[in-house]
Amino acid sequence: MDFLISLQHTFHGLRAGEPAALLVALLFLSGLAAVYSFLYQLRIRMWPSTRGRLLAADVQRLYDPTPPRSAMTRVEYEYEVQGRRYRGHRYSPWQMRASGTAIALLEKQMQDVREEGKGGIPVYYDPRNPARSFLKRPGIFGLLVTVAYIAAMAALPMVVYG
Repeated sequence: MDFLISLQHTFHGLRAGEPAALLVALLFLSGLAAVYSFLYQLRIRMWPSTRGRLLAADVQRLYDPTPPRSAMTRVEYEYEVQGRRYRGHRYSPWQMRASGTAIALLEKQMQDVREEGKGGIPVYYDPRNPARSFLKRPGIFGLLVTVAYIAAMAALPMVVYG
């Protein structure tokens, strides 16, 4: 019940034009978006897999005029589902962009993919749309981070107005 009262205070604050209420409402709504992300991650974890052939796996440096420079993973692979051939380019549902020393983590990820690629790589695909695929499924840690974010954003109205 305190939660609903805190939400009510947030909406009253929005109507009164309080900047804090706007921030709380936006963060609360981002928590609701994270619920969708959590459900999507769970769905991906249940996708079937097939073996694929790695065509490219590297760390693509992005053009940044000033340091720190940034980079992203770039993969390309082929796989087959029910006799039909597909090409994928998504490494993970978490699109990572790194800069500075974190680029080394991306390079380690790509090295692991290249080493796995010698005997074929596991490709996780959407059974309803096999053209949608990833090389890496969401892990437990990512799910826990998402749940923690959802909990924090749900508690925010109670912290501010409770």
